[in-house]
Amino acid sequence: MLLTSRITLQMWDHLHKRHANITKFSPWATITTLHSISPWLSLHKWKDKGITHITDIYQHGTILPFPDIQLKYALPSNYIFPYLQLKSTIKERVHTPTQHAPAPNLDLIAIYNRCRNAPIKAKALSLEYAALGQHPPMTNFAFTIQWHKEGHPQLTTEQWLQSLGALKGVTSCYSHIEAHKKLVYRWYLTPHKLHKIYPATPNTCWQCSNDIGTMRH
Repeated sequence: MLLTSRITLQMWDHLHKRHANITKFSPWATITTLHSISPWLSLHKWKDKGITHITDIYQHGTILPFPDIQLKYALPSNYIFPYLQLKSTIKERVHTPTQHAPAPNLDLIAIYNRCRNAPIKAKALSLEYAALGQHPPMTNFAFTIQWHKEGHPQLTTEQWLQSLGALKGVTSCYSHIEAHKKLVYRWYLTPHKLHKIYPATPNTCWQCSNDIGTMRH
């Protein structure tokens, strides 16, 4: 092995043990995970009060102020300074959860905890594959909601997925696939859309000049 490769691996191994090679932690990690980067934090106190995961002190993507956390978890007043320390560490080393990103299911949280804290157990690999093989929850996308608001036929989530996957395996032409998705997502600028963006532009059809130029006209 080259000397540079050996040094690189040794550095990575040293940093990995301290989690120093991780830029930011997941907000759904356990609260005790922060001990590896901030050993001065008394994290067992928070865990004893019921704050087991980092997201427990978040609400709508924002860290709760101390009075709210104090009321929610019955914290004594002397927790204010540890709270400020914890808040500073989280802001610096944890990804901020968003309202549009749902928390992982319990199985994925269990995977994260096992990888971080628990020792390797029998059938651990089978448990990981079983959790990763689960179907993600169905989501209503923004373009489907807008489609229904405009009075178009109501389509189920399964029908939308069928429509989006209609070209899968049918053609290898990226132009065809892109054109299909543009129609479904309604990315093409019609006279009706242009009129909403630029009110001075007429919203009538470019061909007949009588009816409103929508996608379905």
